[in-house]
Amino acid sequence: MSSIIEKTYTEFIAKKNIASFIKFFSVVTWEKIRFVRNSRGLKFHEVTVTQNLLFQFRLLSLAFPNAVEMSEAIDEKANGNDIELFIKIGHGYAFLPCQAKIASKTGKTGLYNSIDHVVGDKKSKVIKHQIDSLLEYANHAPLNIDGKRIEMTIPIYLFYNFSANARTISSITASTTDEIEVYGCTYVDARKLKGKTYYNSGKWIKKPSFSSLHIAKPFYKIFNLVGRSMIDVYQEVIDSSATKDQAAGGSLFIQFNTDNRPEVDERYSKGWIPISGELPNSQDRVDTDRGSTRNDDTAGGFNPKYRIVFNDSELDASIAKWLFM
Repeated sequence: MSSIIEKTYTEFIAKKNIASFIKFFSVVTWEKIRFVRNSRGLKFHEVTVTQNLLFQFRLLSLAFPNAVEMSEAIDEKANGNDIELFIKIGHGYAFLPCQAKIASKTGKTGLYNSIDHVVGDKKSKVIKHQIDSLLEYANHAPLNIDGKRIEMTIPIYLFYNFSANARTISSITASTTDEIEVYGCTYVDARKLKGKTYYNSGKWIKKPSFSSLHIAKPFYKIFNLVGRSMIDVYQEVIDSSATKDQAAGGSLFIQFNTDNRPEVDERYSKGWIPISGELPNSQDRVDTDRGSTRNDDTAGGFNPKYRIVFNDSELDASIAKWLFM
């Protein structure tokens, strides 16, 4: 076992919280990508990492259902790389629609090659960039989703990373106390990619990369926000340079604009099955004859397959002993 894996696993056992769980998962992800990319004939895709992460979330939801809830979309066309995260904050939840991407093996920068993916109906030529679909989904989120009060919505990209480039590693670790392996999973507010640098006026000017996207942060830091205030979330995710007063003003602005949204939108509330109990000993999907209750305007766009709700950050000791084993 490498020293960093042992270190973060020991931290996870000691702290027994979701943030340290995600930190350990991030380190393992970095090491898995390193292993695959240094082995002939092996490949490692973003969907593989996402499936690993979802399986760990399932273990959490089964072992500690009050802290973590997990649901699956009935819609057969839902995308396994599209996820909804709910983080309990203040008097409600932060809603984070999430799209996963992996850093490319080619080149030295770790380019997120698939980020320029387009979605939609190519026959009718109604297509759009995936980032626009993600942002639209976030912008139309209602005040209430399945009884959960939404205080703020933040569309994010979840990145899976590995780099062997010394310059990239040095530039990232120079401004953090975290080891580079912790950056195996990072995130960024997707809205920050719109502008003159990356995506503008419906076109990708250039694709972001692991080495260039210094605004991306370790994924585990999101889970330090469970149970915190909107101000804390604003400073961590939206503007880390904001003072408490500026963050408070920004949070009020978010609340004001959120209140202009509909109270309920059925696209976000129907068509989900809680994942609980043992899975059937079969490869056949359960309840496939129910059909989809998701509206057609989400088909081909951002269409999440799984929803994970984090109500508490603490895990009990029994979980920490067997999780990841």
